[in-house]
Amino acid sequence: MIHHNCTKKPTTKFYQEAFSLFQKALKEDCFVSDITSTACISPNARGKASLLLKEEGCIAGVNLLPDLLKDVPCTLHVQDGDFCHKGTILATLDGNIRKILGYERPLLNLLQHLSGIATATFRCKQRIKDYACDLLDTRKTIPGLRSLEKYAVRMGGGKNHRISLKESILIKNNHITFLKTLTDRPVFQGITLAKQQFPQKKIEVEVQNMEMLQEALEAKADYILLDNMTPGQIQEMMPKIPPNIYVEASGGIREDNLLEYAKTGVQGISMGALTHSTKALDICLRLMDSHRSL
Repeated sequence: MIHHNCTKKPTTKFYQEAFSLFQKALKEDCFVSDITSTACISPNARGKASLLLKEEGCIAGVNLLPDLLKDVPCTLHVQDGDFCHKGTILATLDGNIRKILGYERPLLNLLQHLSGIATATFRCKQRIKDYACDLLDTRKTIPGLRSLEKYAVRMGGGKNHRISLKESILIKNNHITFLKTLTDRPVFQGITLAKQQFPQKKIEVEVQNMEMLQEALEAKADYILLDNMTPGQIQEMMPKIPPNIYVEASGGIREDNLLEYAKTGVQGISMGALTHSTKALDICLRLMDSHRSL
């Protein structure tokens, strides 16, 4: 079992958001009106169930269980950030069987999704572990799940890019397209305007060719985003960029070509695929044979 220490700890608001989301999922599933369990299981039946990992992967979401399952005691056997082997029991639940089965699907949906993100991040991070290169997420997240998905990225060893539009300035191609209607130096103009209005904020700008890069350097951008470039194109750009400027690569980067981008010397690589197209990790809930009644 491998564990990733993460310095960015969840806030109270994070746990509140997770609990609120879980309650919505339970309501969506009509868990209090489970007619199958009502028919088959006595209301006072109590027992234990285990959360079983059916394939190896990096875990995210189990640390939330004590807050999500307030009326079903649970024992955690692993922690978020642990890389576990197939067959690992992640947690044990002990309580009312009807409630446990009512919680089953929403709980697994959450754990499988977050652990899938953490696992994809872990695999990618392992590919570039020999390079001083951050693996970053993006804002390509499922609406309402951003804080949880970005948490899962951290549990897999990645780092978070901006959480929302208000957090930092990122001048992208559409901003530049608009600025082209006003000036023949849109990158320079965009950085200048941003510095005038938000002097306390760091500024990142997306560049796609050498001309745009030159404007960004003249305007003293803090971060450069080399977008939709091949590793060869990035290698041509890198000698032009001072070492004090953080360089990020993005666009068309996958697990199978990630290493080639890390070799270019960029300080960060952002991958939307970490959150928008990852496979859920296979986790199941298994009710133990023994049960008891009050």
